[in-house]
Amino acid sequence: MKKLESTRKRKTRIGLVFILFLIMGIFPGNKVQANELEGMTLRVGYAPEGIFMMGEEGEPRTGYGYEYLQRIAGYGGWTYEYISATFPEQLKMLETGELDIAVNISFTEERKEVMDFSELPMGEENYYICVQPESTITADDISSLEGKIIAVTRDSYQLQLLRKWLKEKKINCTIVESDGNSPKEGVDAYVTMDTYYIGNWNPVFKIGESRYYFGLNKEKEGLKEAFDNAQRSVLEITPYYAEQLHTKYFGKTLVNGELNKKEQQWIKENTIISLGYYDDFLPYSDYHSKDKEQGYLSFILNQLKEQIMEYGGMVEAIPYTSMEQLKKDFDEKKLHLIFPMYLDLRMAEKQQILLSDEAVSLPLSVIYREVYSQRLYEKIALTKEDPFQESFILTSYPLAEYVYYDSLEECIDAVLQGQANCTIVNTMMAEKIMGEKNSRKELKYYHLTGQRGVGFGIRKEDSSLLSIINRSLQQIPHTTMEKAVIDYAEQSGQGRSEKRAKEIFITWVIILIMVLFTLGLYSQVIRKKAKRQQQANNEIIDVLGTVVEYRSLESGQHIKRVKGFTEVLGNYMMKEYPEYGLTRKKLDIIVSASALHDIGKVAVPDHILLKPGKLTAEEFELMKQHTSKGSDILKHIHKVMEPEYAKVSHEICRYHHERYDGKGYPDHLKEDEIPIAAQLVSIADVYDALTNERCYKVAFSCEEAFQMILEGQCGSFSPKLLDALRNTKEEFIKCSKTYGKGDRSSL
Repeated sequence: MKKLESTRKRKTRIGLVFILFLIMGIFPGNKVQANELEGMTLRVGYAPEGIFMMGEEGEPRTGYGYEYLQRIAGYGGWTYEYISATFPEQLKMLETGELDIAVNISFTEERKEVMDFSELPMGEENYYICVQPESTITADDISSLEGKIIAVTRDSYQLQLLRKWLKEKKINCTIVESDGNSPKEGVDAYVTMDTYYIGNWNPVFKIGESRYYFGLNKEKEGLKEAFDNAQRSVLEITPYYAEQLHTKYFGKTLVNGELNKKEQQWIKENTIISLGYYDDFLPYSDYHSKDKEQGYLSFILNQLKEQIMEYGGMVEAIPYTSMEQLKKDFDEKKLHLIFPMYLDLRMAEKQQILLSDEAVSLPLSVIYREVYSQRLYEKIALTKEDPFQESFILTSYPLAEYVYYDSLEECIDAVLQGQANCTIVNTMMAEKIMGEKNSRKELKYYHLTGQRGVGFGIRKEDSSLLSIINRSLQQIPHTTMEKAVIDYAEQSGQGRSEKRAKEIFITWVIILIMVLFTLGLYSQVIRKKAKRQQQANNEIIDVLGTVVEYRSLESGQHIKRVKGFTEVLGNYMMKEYPEYGLTRKKLDIIVSASALHDIGKVAVPDHILLKPGKLTAEEFELMKQHTSKGSDILKHIHKVMEPEYAKVSHEICRYHHERYDGKGYPDHLKEDEIPIAAQLVSIADVYDALTNERCYKVAFSCEEAFQMILEGQCGSFSPKLLDALRNTKEEFIKCSKTYGKGDRSSL
């Protein structure tokens, strides 16, 4: 019995071991292995002529493929070297092993023999035959292609699709193969993708679609496995990452702006298109403003008028001071279009109105009096002045009690008097109201999650006008929409942000005057004593530097760190590069004056200076003015400072954003045209910005910051300054630790 039991246990153990080996054989991937490519540099094909890779040599890089690869590298632990090559050249270089990665490669069995493909696609694209507006090739007549010359990229997947499509349609054409995606001169049409588009070429025939992948070097050991693992990690955490990138980069790449025959005929039958809009309703519309046209309507009207006039029509814009009258005339068919319309499909269906695509979207805010809580939404004030407000509130807060008033002004009074808990309006309007009404300091407001889209309302029977409007909207770049909102914020003068920015600026100017006056008197008393004069200059500079820190909400240690970094670099330059004429006295002045490098930021509006995200191009232009504004401010304090202090302070303030390659601002100085004082502070300021958290970015480690500066990712600096930085690394790190949160590394 014991023997039988022993045999049974032995068989059980053998069985368990067998099952264990079986599981290990079936699931070998469960074991996490070190990435052999971590820390390596991979070679990437770079053709900056499409949206996948954008930015010429020396310019900031961006694009769908660039951004996707950077995200993947974050999980893979490698870096990239970019090699310029056309698409056909990249295919050959992948085959010969001269490249490790190429983007936007369609899968074919032939290519599979010479390269690997990523396991997961980059995305999906459609292929079109495109023509110019004056072409005789039309979408409603496929025979118009007969005998035409069509350009297509050499050795591309779209070349195969084109040949197959023409054969199926029994169309005879001459095919011209090109080395890039751009069409050659003298062709009637060219084939491109919805992820790549040039100028005013319009799509007329779709010839196919496909997924596209990352192409990988077949001979690079471990590349495919490591790349697939990293890409899977990206999509595990952000499942719709590719779709987000596609919308960001390709949302408007292939929109046919030309009207079709049906739309052209509609314009011939309706030569005057009447547009009714609610006047004095910024940021949406204030088209006939006394000062200048304002609001987003001015942008879309310019685009629409140009398009309509081309076909013999015109647009008549009619302002309304009453929403009720505007809607009444529209219902009575006196108007073709009304603006603005909140994009509420339920309301539009109920009222038999067609809604255009989104023209502009803005955040919403709730205005209230008590402590913010969900109880605010139990009783909401609505205005008959804006009937579209109701649709949003009814949808978002169906259990609330609604109190109606004749105007928005009455809604605000109701909130102040406790007759309603809150009212909800777009954020621009909320800021205007707060600026006008908040003298009693009782109102508060809070930004709601999400944004409210606004477009055009169109009569149900005018479907052709709907497509005309949508074509016009698609032709307007996203940056133009942003500019409209920014212009309103700057021009209004009524908004809370603008008003607050002006108040803060005036306050700090008063403080500056008081400080300068006081210190000016003080410096006159001790003018004869050199040491105390120097102390006065230092105090002036420190006080003004502190003003900037309070203004921009930066850490109080920022100035101390910049001073420390400047001194470390200056000591090395004084010793190793005597040609710059640095002395101990001059370096002390530079270190002291470095506190004033950003004094001009007191003149930058709040909504730009404190914006928690990337600035738009227009916002960045305003931000750049802090250099010239700062130097203007310093002109007024020269009389209370020693000439050398005044001179160095001016140089640092105005020139600390100049670049060694001449691409900086405001004066585009290059090389040693830039004063050495500004060069020292520039690199110190960049390092501190990288290694500290700001309202618009996270902090990098010391190691990352050094690498980024030395590799030229953060501007162009003198080789001598970079040598100084390289040899003072430990002192920089020590200074970071001495004066607060200098980095997040474990060094």
